[in-house]
Amino acid sequence: MTRVHTAGNGITCTPFRVTGLHSYIAFVRDHVVGHGDGSGLTNDLVDDVKCTGNDTSFWNEIWCGTVAFKLKYPRLHRLESFKTARIADRIFWTDNGPVMTWNWASNPRWRAAAELLNLEKDLLDLNQFSNKPDTWTWKHEKCGKYTSSSLSNLLINAFVANKPIPEPTVINSLIPQKIGIFMWRMHKNKLLVRIELDNKGIDLHSVLCPVCDDCVECIQHAMISCKSAASVWDKLRQWWSLDKLPFEVYSDLIDCSLSHINSKTGTKIWQAVVWITAYFIWKNRNAKVFGNNASSIPKLLSDIQSKSFEWINDRGCNIDLDWHSWVNNPSACALNFKPKDGIG
Repeated sequence: MTRVHTAGNGITCTPFRVTGLHSYIAFVRDHVVGHGDGSGLTNDLVDDVKCTGNDTSFWNEIWCGTVAFKLKYPRLHRLESFKTARIADRIFWTDNGPVMTWNWASNPRWRAAAELLNLEKDLLDLNQFSNKPDTWTWKHEKCGKYTSSSLSNLLINAFVANKPIPEPTVINSLIPQKIGIFMWRMHKNKLLVRIELDNKGIDLHSVLCPVCDDCVECIQHAMISCKSAASVWDKLRQWWSLDKLPFEVYSDLIDCSLSHINSKTGTKIWQAVVWITAYFIWKNRNAKVFGNNASSIPKLLSDIQSKSFEWINDRGCNIDLDWHSWVNNPSACALNFKPKDGIG
């Protein structure tokens, strides 16, 4: 960021342009502080003083607790017909306390109904608002008024304190690009396992693993811990004649290596086999979900062996693996291979 200044009634930031205090808070959250869900960030920057509720968004602003209601209750937010509703549109006070009025596109059911109960519990604890206009108080100035210089100092300090950590490179020229993209998505927690779909507000009949039906399906379970996945990894361990695989969590699959293989090309061959195995585990999981025709563990290993042999031979510059040696002793193939010019 090169400059921060006010322009008219809004705030302009180069190279990003945002208007309004909440937009700037969102910018700081997403690009500097990195809270992700915005939890507690507004309270770090401003105090929201609600009076009538006419000028404060019910769903989009953090005004009750530390998280905006659209993030805390995503299923209800999806059902809301008027997503820009103000607090005053949803709450009014009587002698008996607050009364809530809703405008749903359809009646909340299942998890949405549970969210509604929790939301109403949050609102019942509120004190009655006054008749004064809604106001914001900027915490980083003694006078309570927002200034661009105070936000500039805040952003500069945040950039210095949050230097990016280099991430492992998800590139291996020995395998198709689609597998590298798959591994990148896994590394970023972007695989659509059932627990992630549930967190996105998608109602599923079950969040249990569709393959083993024993545990909640998270990425760690789907790729490592599931009985089917664990059996595939054990077959890989036996195929490569290893006492133990060099990873226990899915994040280690990206940058895995074997201590007895020191050459760059040998490590790259091993990494390609691991990534192909992970890809076939996920592919087999999807076959179970969408077609109920998952392959057996021996069939999966056979596919991994044949595809890894085909892709590494075709894509590796000057690599010429022997099929018999590859199937019977792949570790020796990777260990004894000598790198040549043109192999990246």
